[in-house]
Amino acid sequence: MVQEYTKKKCLLARVQSRYGVKASVVCADAIIKSDWGSHKAAKKYNNLNLLEADDFWYGKSKDCDGMDYRAYECWFDYAADLSDH
Repeated sequence: MVQEYTKKKCLLARVQSRYGVKASVVCADAIIKSDWGSHKAAKKYNNLNLLEADDFWYGKSKDCDGMDYRAYECWFDYAADLSDH
């Protein structure tokens, strides 16, 4: 599981230059919040930082353990969303 998680985080490192997202900060935050990518929202919805779908979110969201989380089609969508913050 850790190897798969590391591959996904390497993708963020590659898109860092494209979107201006600091991969090291995103990785550290994601590791803590998603327990190395083992959280259901991280695995099923490509949301490693467990970003909630709040009133300002207009994209797809999915219920996971009673919380609405942002749901991304792919990792590039996830990285692009992070660059907006």
